[in-house]
Amino acid sequence: MGDSHHASSAPARKGGVRFNRRKGSDGEVPVEDRKFLRDQKNKVGPKSSFQLGTVDHSAKVSKVLGWYHYRKDEREEELKVVKKVRAAKKAIPRITNLYDLQINFDADRWQDLINLSIAAEPAVTQIFEDQVIIEHLMSGESLDLPDFPSHAQSVERAVKLVSEASSSVYGLEARHKYILTKEKTGILFIGQGLDTVQSYGCTTNIKLPFELGSFMLGGVSVLNGKIYIYNYNKCYYGSLESSETEPWEASNCLSVGKSYPSMVSIGHQFIIVSGGWSNSQSAASMERFDANTNKWTTLINNLTSPRYLHCSVAISDTEMIVLGGFNEVVYFSTMEKYDVDGKLVATLPSMKIARGGLGCTLYKEELYAAGGLGGSYRLFDVEVYNMVTKEWRTINSMNTARFNPGLHVVDNILTVFGGGTTYRSLEYLNAAGNWEMSDDTLEKNFQKGDSVAIKCPA
Repeated sequence: MGDSHHASSAPARKGGVRFNRRKGSDGEVPVEDRKFLRDQKNKVGPKSSFQLGTVDHSAKVSKVLGWYHYRKDEREEELKVVKKVRAAKKAIPRITNLYDLQINFDADRWQDLINLSIAAEPAVTQIFEDQVIIEHLMSGESLDLPDFPSHAQSVERAVKLVSEASSSVYGLEARHKYILTKEKTGILFIGQGLDTVQSYGCTTNIKLPFELGSFMLGGVSVLNGKIYIYNYNKCYYGSLESSETEPWEASNCLSVGKSYPSMVSIGHQFIIVSGGWSNSQSAASMERFDANTNKWTTLINNLTSPRYLHCSVAISDTEMIVLGGFNEVVYFSTMEKYDVDGKLVATLPSMKIARGGLGCTLYKEELYAAGGLGGSYRLFDVEVYNMVTKEWRTINSMNTARFNPGLHVVDNILTVFGGGTTYRSLEYLNAAGNWEMSDDTLEKNFQKGDSVAIKCPA
């Protein structure tokens, strides 16, 4: 969007596009600068994308990428692309996927640097009307951009916590311990039966501030710091640090009572309960809690077929994957992607083994499926789905066959809890890729229940 000054004597590059070095300096992109860009590509590797820490972000890059200005006809071509990207944004109310935009280092036109068909407009320019964008693009004048946060809320929380630690204790080690105490996380377990609530990783004993009664194969999830528990058509929600001024709430939530459903929070707004065993048969219905309205509703969309003993995991702020399950006759190997409205987005490659009552979670950007029932027997088997290659692979089996285990990432280590013959054992995936039994055990049996990662109460 620079000045359009250009000398007619400059030679044309492929496609008739000519570049200017800067105001008052004519000519193509110099050979040495094109070579520099390709050198950056070699630094990055086969993915061909710029990443902080791997590419020279010096003044050289600024010169190569920022000092070229284009002619008026080229600005008009740019304007067409900008309008197309803005129009596509208006047609898509929410962004559901994040893409690693690859850089085409052999491009002769800026429009060819990236695949613009999957590009989204930067949030900082979305406040401007089309006419403002047009005027600045055609004139070459810079936009007067507003102040915009350069990092996410999670970073802001981290900065706040470090600042708080610095004002409370002295020394690196003391600050580190302070932060670990403040932000310690653990796993909350609720198993079948009475008095089955427990935690792993929290120093404080977990006790719900209400009488849950017998847990009947329901679900538990966390949304915006609050814990939501579903127990056969009764829902409870609140904080483990609740007081008399902020007690837990209870309500009749789902339209019908269910056992063995799947319960998962998606983003910061929704919880979805899908399928389950209801009225002596498997169900396909889906119910959704909306944090903005504080209400449960029955979605008009259903699972593609009735099932229970399936497993769900959120993969973005708007989508979830549903794995496996059982329908009284057969076990499923299917994997399906749904959005927050319960619509089927895609049918994905099936698991190698049909199973119900499995544990599932995301770990290092891959989806893990562990244990479950594959008929009349419990499974040792673990499968991994690569989200990029869209392929399943089998890894080493667990030491213990497990039905309805909890599968979680604890201190960046994949760990499986309960569901085995002792119901209290746990094992973890070590650096060599083998499952290793832990010396730790749960305090209570964990079977036919649900579990979720939590922030430990103080």
